[in-house]
Amino acid sequence: MNVPKAPTLREVALAAAALGALGSLAACAGESNGNAEKIGWTSEPSTICPGGSTVKGVDVSVYQGTIDWPKAKAAGLGFAIARVSDGTTYPDSTFQTNWKDIKAAGMVRGVYQFFRASESPTAQADLLAKAVGSIGPGDLPPVADVEVMDGQTGATLVAHLATWVSEIKAKLGVTPMIYTAPGFWDPLPGTSQFSKEYLWVANWQVSCPDAPTPWKSWIVWQNADNGSVPGISGNVDTDEFDGTLAQLQGLYSSGSTTPDAGAGASDAGTHTDAGPHADGGTHTDGG
Repeated sequence: MNVPKAPTLREVALAAAALGALGSLAACAGESNGNAEKIGWTSEPSTICPGGSTVKGVDVSVYQGTIDWPKAKAAGLGFAIARVSDGTTYPDSTFQTNWKDIKAAGMVRGVYQFFRASESPTAQADLLAKAVGSIGPGDLPPVADVEVMDGQTGATLVAHLATWVSEIKAKLGVTPMIYTAPGFWDPLPGTSQFSKEYLWVANWQVSCPDAPTPWKSWIVWQNADNGSVPGISGNVDTDEFDGTLAQLQGLYSSGSTTPDAGAGASDAGTHTDAGPHADGGTHTDGG
């Protein structure tokens, strides 16, 4: 039996783009709107610009194939985040190679998991923890890539994500990161409990990203899904770390369960609340 999948953020973004185009036509007809709606807008965004220093990075999966990490580093990348799996059903066949080679190239490495609310959050966390073994100095915190409802209610998604976060803390001894976009995240219920986790925000076609509730800062910003980087074939998601390379390298101390003080500079960035902004699409590897 063919069961339709819940739309991904990319599909939602395309629909929102069509609505934005209609809005642009209305503006041309006489409406004055200097901040036209773009992809996936939010009505009350908190726009947070990066601080004075940023570090360039990418996030990758099996869809990027074999990557020449020394070449990518030479092109200016300071970090890379590799997909470990899509839920529990689809482990990423390139993860172990990427996990090893990113570090060997002298870059900060990270791991993300496409989070499936319909699957056991404990089993998903177990898969990730087993794949990495441990999170050490110079590694980024593990990431839950939260961008689809997966046929579940908002309450179920939030409850399962909370379990995943607790399992990661218990198994790896670090506070994880959540990847999401405002247009997807903000309608979810009961998300204030995640304010202590790091935010990796997806927000394309903007000069500064919008942070979803309850965050007042972000650590990583995915700013595009069509980047070009030497050493990586085809398009790749590009990211920025908000801070210096030294802050990136020292984001976690070995065994730390809380973020190191001073990591991430976006708290000192520009905060605005004027007008809707794009809320970005996400990975193309959600299955």
